[in-house]
Amino acid sequence: MVTSGQMQGFIANPSQMVTEEEDLSDDDEFPEDLEDDPQCPIILLSKEEKRKLRQPWRNALIIKMFDSKIGYMSLIKRLKRKWELKGGLTLTDIGHDFFIARFFCLDDYNFVPTQGPWMLDDNYLTIRKWVPNFVPDDAPMRFLTAWVRIPHLAVEYFDKEFPCKIGSKIGKVMRIDQTTALAQRGQFTRLSIELDLSKTLLSKLCYPKLLVSLVY
Repeated sequence: MVTSGQMQGFIANPSQMVTEEEDLSDDDEFPEDLEDDPQCPIILLSKEEKRKLRQPWRNALIIKMFDSKIGYMSLIKRLKRKWELKGGLTLTDIGHDFFIARFFCLDDYNFVPTQGPWMLDDNYLTIRKWVPNFVPDDAPMRFLTAWVRIPHLAVEYFDKEFPCKIGSKIGKVMRIDQTTALAQRGQFTRLSIELDLSKTLLSKLCYPKLLVSLVY
C-alpha cells in the first residue's frame, strides 16, 4: 500500500518531537591513500564548520511527488494551502523533481511529516527529514515517513520503550502517538516511522508469547 501511494491517513494528536542534533563527524582528516595534488586540492572541514553549514537546514524536509510532477510555483502555493502553516515556507528546487522545504516555525516542521500522508491530485507526496550530503538523482524516493499501526496490543506494552523497540525493527522511529504514550486508548498503537522502500515491508513481528501485526 505504501509503494502504490494508496496509504490511508490517520489523524491524531502526536506528542512533541524532540529536535535532535544532526550527527556530526570529527574534523576531516587528509586521506592516507591520497597524495596532495595541486591540480586537485582536497578541502577539509572542521566539525564546527560542518555544524555552521548545516544549521540553516536542520528544520527542513526533502519532498518529492511519488509518481507525478508539479511546477515550482504551483507546488509552493498548494503546499501552503494544504498544510495551513502557522509560519512561512521556503521551497528550494534541487533537481530531479526533489525540493527542500524550510519552515519558519518549528511547530510546522513537526506537524507536516507526522500528519500525512499528503495527497495532491490523488498523487502521494513523499516526505523525509533533511539529511547532510543529500544528492538528488533519477532514482525513486527511497525513504518516506508514514504512520504504522499495531492493532490489539496489550495495554502493558504501551510503555514508550516497547513501541520504540518494535519501531526500530521497521525503520527509524520519528514519533510515538501521544495517546499511545499516555495509554489513553487501547484499540491500537501508532508510530511515525521513516521507511526504507528499498527493503521489504514487514507485516508482523514475533515476541515471546506475542505476535505483533502491522498496518501501514
